[in-house]
Amino acid sequence: MKSIAIIGGDARQVSAAARLAADGYAVRTFKTVQPCRLAVDCPTLGGALVGAEAVVLPIPVSRDGVHLFSTTHTEMPTTDEMMACFKSPVTLFGGNINSRMVAQARAAAHEVVDYLSLEAFNAENAALTAEAALGILLRESTAALRGLPVAVIGYGRIGKYLTRLLLAMGAQLTVYARGEADLALARLFGARALSTDSLAEGSLRQSSLVVNTVPAKLLTPHTLAHLPPDSLILELASGTENIRLPENSTARLMLAHGLPGKVFPVSAGHLIAEVTDHILRRETA
Repeated sequence: MKSIAIIGGDARQVSAAARLAADGYAVRTFKTVQPCRLAVDCPTLGGALVGAEAVVLPIPVSRDGVHLFSTTHTEMPTTDEMMACFKSPVTLFGGNINSRMVAQARAAAHEVVDYLSLEAFNAENAALTAEAALGILLRESTAALRGLPVAVIGYGRIGKYLTRLLLAMGAQLTVYARGEADLALARLFGARALSTDSLAEGSLRQSSLVVNTVPAKLLTPHTLAHLPPDSLILELASGTENIRLPENSTARLMLAHGLPGKVFPVSAGHLIAEVTDHILRRETA
């Protein structure tokens, strides 16, 4: 039986701990948002890591580049303190693991797996994000999505899933993308498709709902100047300064980062557990 330590993070970590324990792993946790009844909750980091063959760290591993991340615990150990606890090589899992920690881990013969570098994880995570975004739009919109002008900025993983969901709801959808292949694919699915260059020409003037999935400053005061009154802009990209509203704008801007962990922690935690289990089984095959 493999021993796994699960550290900090958000509600996904608790769900992942429960799933891995149910799958037969010996699971210890430290400073998760709440104890997991199927795992051993440890009062110290060293206690959680003792004997661990794998460690599931948060997504992201760190917000400040120094301390392990937690949504509920303000005093978290540093990544250096964690690395000092290991007596033998382990497999480290996490999200957005910085290059310094990767180099430090590999120098000590640890294997490093960044969930956000795995296509299977990213695809499932994008689907959860799109579904969560749709839920926000349904809750926050004052009009039915059927027939409503909606714009999706970007046609990556999240944009593709969200496009399919919005078209199924009957939205009057416009997709904005850069690549000709993406524009052609969006049209094949039934959306109106325009180059992101057209944003500067006031093409959002009919869009009551705008969803941004692109981590770039495409939505400026100029591009948003002609939005209909009381429009809703949903920001899904990781940046916090991608969107600048015009002065005196009546549009509502909602920042919606990390939706899988906030909206679907059980499903998102199961995804972490499934990917972790798959990789660990592959290592021992």
